[in-house]
Amino acid sequence: MAQIETTKPPTRRNPADYQHFLWRRHINPDVLRGFLPEIIATDGRHVRRMLSLEQQIVFQEFDDSPIARPIIQRVESGVAHGAGLVGYSMLADEQSMAILHTGDRNEPGWLAFPDNQRAIPNRMPTLPLRVTDLPKLRIVAGASIQWDQREMHLYGALEQRGSLARDLSAPTFPLDHIIEWNLQATVVRDNRLQEIKLCRSTKPRDGLVRVSSERVEACFGLDAQLYREFSQNSSLRLWFIVRVDRGLFCLPDQWNQFWISVKAEVEA
Repeated sequence: MAQIETTKPPTRRNPADYQHFLWRRHINPDVLRGFLPEIIATDGRHVRRMLSLEQQIVFQEFDDSPIARPIIQRVESGVAHGAGLVGYSMLADEQSMAILHTGDRNEPGWLAFPDNQRAIPNRMPTLPLRVTDLPKLRIVAGASIQWDQREMHLYGALEQRGSLARDLSAPTFPLDHIIEWNLQATVVRDNRLQEIKLCRSTKPRDGLVRVSSERVEACFGLDAQLYREFSQNSSLRLWFIVRVDRGLFCLPDQWNQFWISVKAEVEA
């Protein structure tokens, strides 16, 4: 598969202007890692929102100062309470976090703290309900499993669909910002969801191949014996995990990941 260079629209907003973030986990025991992540970011005027659903990743970007200002107040109120001194490792189980980027441009440097009533007594509401009706882009996934030269491979594709608000002078396209793509699998054992590996490496064999501005492909090598063993388990699910760059959300790598479930067609 040849790599095709795509022309991106001019970017008029510096990604480093997005310094205030809310990172949230939506608990779901039936999905990978037991939750689905969401990120909300603002530069004081524009808002970016990206969240995992089970079978798609949704991205929104809109110009709305009345929504953006309360997000900044919510993040900075945590700093005022001194909660920003909490270390990242202590936040591993937090359901919601507020994050302030303190580094230069897109360089590392953050204050992070629990985004809860105890840490922020007068916290603001997150987003109004009308946000769900705003234009959005969706990243969806597809896959097929094939034998190729006596080896089993999973061929995956990510496609970007939908549209953003027409009044954006330089819209952001999340597919352009995906820099890492991994494959993971889960099965249910003893009534608990467990992660398993079906391949020696969870990374794609030849990296990410950008077929067009709206499609990215990758090939993963599978362990045929492991796949045959676990494919007999009806609870087997495959997951694509993607990580975006700091040009989209300037956050530590572990908080810049999203995942979706994918069904793979097995070809003879």
